[in-house]
Amino acid sequence: MTLLSGDYASAVRILEEARALYRALGKDWDAVHVLSNLGLAHGLLGDLATARRLLDEARGLFEALDDPWGVGYCLLTLGEGLAAQGEHAEARVRLEEALPLFQQTGDVWQAVETLVHLGGLLLEAGEDGRAADLAEQALRLLRETGLGMWVPEALELAGHVAARRGGAARAARLLGAAEAARQASGMAPFVGYVRAELPGADETAFRAAWAHGRRMRADEALAYALTQEEPEGGEAAARAAAGRTQQAAGLTAREAEVLRLVVAGKSNREIAEALVISPKTVARHLDSIYRKLGVSSRVEATAAALRAGIA
Repeated sequence: MTLLSGDYASAVRILEEARALYRALGKDWDAVHVLSNLGLAHGLLGDLATARRLLDEARGLFEALDDPWGVGYCLLTLGEGLAAQGEHAEARVRLEEALPLFQQTGDVWQAVETLVHLGGLLLEAGEDGRAADLAEQALRLLRETGLGMWVPEALELAGHVAARRGGAARAARLLGAAEAARQASGMAPFVGYVRAELPGADETAFRAAWAHGRRMRADEALAYALTQEEPEGGEAAARAAAGRTQQAAGLTAREAEVLRLVVAGKSNREIAEALVISPKTVARHLDSIYRKLGVSSRVEATAAALRAGIA
């Protein structure tokens, strides 16, 4: 946990003690795994020479144990350490080598971690299309498995992909959701993650979209991130498009109000209190909204509303 919280100096001390203990107990695999984490910690501290030496040693030991997962882990940790020190070209090579090993061994956690960091490096290199593909792969794995780790980073990558494509409001929602997810996890941003510059945007609209993203639950944010990107053309155009979409979907004004409150994360009872109607009436409105939007849950309705700009 000290590695995840960003306390790398303490991590080195703890890992050295753990390695000595595992070696004394004759637990070879555990000792090698700790060695690879020691390499990562030194890389994050900026001592790339020590990181390379430890990771090369660990990789050789994992190969001797005929452990492809361990080899992949060493490649991943070296790639992350290289990225943290700005060695993006070599980091990309190592991550490209690691990814198929995790896919082969079925390790979703490390596969998502590799996808996110590799996607960031590809974005840095201007390969937006492939970065978007890797972001989608990571998001789908997270949504399908319910894995909480790497949700902030995957949403952040998707946000920066959207920013590169000129979708300022979409980027702001995704980055706001990523910030909320990271705060909820209590984990520090990973220093090796590569960020893209956000395009210029109307400050008021950008802040509103960011706040909107921060209100999303993780499952809602993942659903939204996996929807198609919405066109943008300024706040007035967005409002007009939202009105046209609402009309095209056949939503009444009251149903649109209910839907906006659903997107804001309100329960049926809270919606009833806000609109001064009964919870049963809210439920009837939701049934109608689901039918008109062709969805079957609050999460899907939220994603549809955000995609269409209704909320």
